[in-house]
Amino acid sequence: MVVIFGREREQSQLDELLSSCLLGSGRLVLISGAAGIGKSTLVHWIAESAVARGALTVEGRCFDLSVTPPYGPWRDLLRRLARTDNPNALPQD
Repeated sequence: MVVIFGREREQSQLDELLSSCLLGSGRLVLISGAAGIGKSTLVHWIAESAVARGALTVEGRCFDLSVTPPYGPWRDLLRRLARTDNPNALPQD
């Protein structure tokens, strides 16, 4: 498990949102900030927590100092989702 120092508030908020999602109330969380502030570490932490609690996780990314195509993170996410072992695990609503 990823260990993070100094982000207790953010971890608590993400954990509450994850709990809400697991009860059926979907969420979208955008994490932003300056380079090196720990965004990727925080995302990996909540993703590990979600998987440990039985959730399917996928990710899409943007990169600084490069050209991100239109809808780049969403296209990346959908591409990764298509490669999951069990796409039927997604809600069918």
